[in-house]
Amino acid sequence: MTGDQKISTERVESRGPSRGIVGTAPTAARSERPQFFARTALVMTVIVVLSFPVTYFFPVATGSGKFHTLHHVHSLAFFAWFGLYVWQTQLVARGQIARHREIGLAGSALTGAMIPLGYWMAQRGALPRRASGYALDIARARLRRVLPGYRVLSRHVSLPDRPRPV
Repeated sequence: MTGDQKISTERVESRGPSRGIVGTAPTAARSERPQFFARTALVMTVIVVLSFPVTYFFPVATGSGKFHTLHHVHSLAFFAWFGLYVWQTQLVARGQIARHREIGLAGSALTGAMIPLGYWMAQRGALPRRASGYALDIARARLRRVLPGYRVLSRHVSLPDRPRPV
């Protein structure tokens, strides 16, 4: 903090277990925190958007990618969530808390849609790996590391073998 910067204080009332305590809170420190989250939300969104041009945006634009409708719904919901996240943090940084709370209900609804969409995309992405036996190899490798008695267990539990190429 330089000499010409002053931290003003305002009276605040504690709402914690020791109610009735009146003190001061630095206003400058309180106003920096929403700015941090607003900037971080922008940085996160830029990183996410820049992560998808080769795998999603360019193939969609050129028509070279074969995407199921679920991919598009999933991407729409998840990019909408990032947009909402940036918007919400900007509202708080500008002090529009009431508007932030109103829009927060939309965020709850969007999150409710994102959970099954993420699950379905994970299941759909695992199908080719399961068919090739790759997912089974990973599961066995993890079992070997986690369970010291994996060899004994594998005698009693029959796991299908990886399909061999013909």
